Amino acid sequence: MVPCQRAETSTTLKSQTAMSNLLEQFTAELNSHFFLGEFSFDKNQFRASSGQELELADHLIALPEAIFVFQIKERDPSAPTEDAAVEDWFHHKVLKKGCGQIADSINFLRDQPRLLVKNRRGHQHDLASLDRTIIPLLLYSSGTTLPASISPIRHHISRRAGFVHVLHIRDYYHLCQTLALPSELIAYFAFRLDVLLRMPTHQWEEASLVAQFISETHAPLTGAEVREILRESSNDVSSFDLSPILRRFGDKVTYLSGSGEGLDYYRILGEFSRLTRAEMRGFKKLLEWALDVAGGESVQTPARMESLNSGTGFVVIPIHKGAFENRLNALTNFAGAAKYDSHLDRQIGISVARDGTEVELDWVFIESRWQHDPEMEAALASDYPFRAKPKPRIEYRYPRSS
Repeated sequence: MVPCQRAETSTTLKSQTAMSNLLEQFTAELNSHFFLGEFSFDKNQFRASSGQELELADHLIALPEAIFVFQIKERDPSAPTEDAAVEDWFHHKVLKKGCGQIADSINFLRDQPRLLVKNRRGHQHDLASLDRTIIPLLLYSSGTTLPASISPIRHHISRRAGFVHVLHIRDYYHLCQTLALPSELIAYFAFRLDVLLRMPTHQWEEASLVAQFISETHAPLTGAEVREILRESSNDVSSFDLSPILRRFGDKVTYLSGSGEGLDYYRILGEFSRLTRAEMRGFKKLLEWALDVAGGESVQTPARMESLNSGTGFVVIPIHKGAFENRLNALTNFAGAAKYDSHLDRQIGISVARDGTEVELDWVFIESRWQHDPEMEAALASDYPFRAKPKPRIEYRYPRSS
């Protein structure tokens, strides 16, 4: 999904900030909200190499690190509500048919030489031969009736599809509210797979699994502890949430002449999808600081951070009053210097400027293998533009209980 890249690429752009059934539509909207429309696919018909028109799973999320494959099953509200009828529907329609459809989709992704589908932005991507972790999920809604024999089922081992996560749509919705970042959900489903295979006889509630993941403990948790852990994690989302900016990122993108085109901005969104909760929280603090001081009288030293999860650097440059016209030169120079100083292969820079009452955010993404540069060494030695180089540190991912 990421455009082919030369040995070195630099993209500068501006982003202005100022189904067939209801369950499928709901899931598409939910995933588009949490994963961004750029990574969400719900119109998944494609032409196979044989010339046939085929269809992928009901929904896919294609991230740089993983691809989620969703098959969604909703029971007809007018169908019989007896336990035996619901159990028959679940085992035949959800587990058997759903896993078969997931297996077909996985085979398409791996075997098709070319697989062109459009995301919810309307941009076409080739999802064939993705060398990424595949996370298969069955989401279901059985209506008002959920027999006791079905409620504990959290996964299914399929002969063709392998391990498949099974979740009620209600549990998936709450999961996205609690673990509100792609990197968290990728890590959670790896944890979930491991626990369910290691403890196959234990009847887990989804909430308990999520709380175990968050608490990073194997010790049993009481119901009160589970509720408190999930509450704190959900309340913490506002401390790092950048979705209002990231969801609108692609609404209006203008590239500087010769610096980028088309879908190059996906590379920036892809880097944000790799960040952990602590890293997103740190970046949000830098951005809020820059918004507070941009347009002021004094020159501010740029602030930066580095993702331990991805190895990508981020530098935020507030533009002082009178420097608006020179902001793009400042952005390019500071981003390049930060990348070199930190010995990184990937660097994102963002300048924050004020033009009257309007806020202007300009972005640059630089990717190239780090190489020694005597001229850059001399420039940094004579006029070092940053604070002391920050030391990477691991922060606790979630708020600690008092």
